Amino acid sequence: MIRRRRPRKKFHINKRDLRPENIIFTCVNTLIMLCVIVVMLYPFWNTVAVSFNDAQDTLRGGIKLFPRVFSMYSYQSVFKNKLMLIAAINSVLRTLISTVLGVIIGSMIAYVLSRKELVAKKFITSYFLVTMYISAGLIPNYS
Repeated sequence: MIRRRRPRKKFHINKRDLRPENIIFTCVNTLIMLCVIVVMLYPFWNTVAVSFNDAQDTLRGGIKLFPRVFSMYSYQSVFKNKLMLIAAINSVLRTLISTVLGVIIGSMIAYVLSRKELVAKKFITSYFLVTMYISAGLIPNYS
C-alpha cells in the first residue's frame, strides 16, 4: 500500500516571528542594511555618471546621479590609446601571478607549520603573522 504524503506548507510563520520586538528588529535591520547599500553603491554610481558626462561640464561639478551632458568621449579616448591595453594586460597578469604564487607559497608554509616537530615553530609562526598584519604596502601611507 502506497502512502500519500501531505503537501508541505510553503511558507510557515512562527508565532515568535510576530512578536513586536522581532518585527521592530526586522524593520530597523532592513533600514540599516538599505542605508549601507546606498552608502556603498553611491560612489560607484557617481563615478559612472561622471565618466559619461562631458569633460568641460564635469569641471563645473554638481553631477550627482546622472550626467547632465551625455558623452562617450572619455571612453573613446581611453580605448584608442594603445598603452591602456598594455596596462590592462599587465594588471591582469600581475593579479593572476601574485594570487597563484600566494596560494602556492601559503599552502607550503601552512603545511610546514602544521608539523609538530618543527624547530622554532613559535618564532616562525609569529614572523608570518606579524608580516600578515603589518604589510610593507602600508609604509608609504604613513608618511
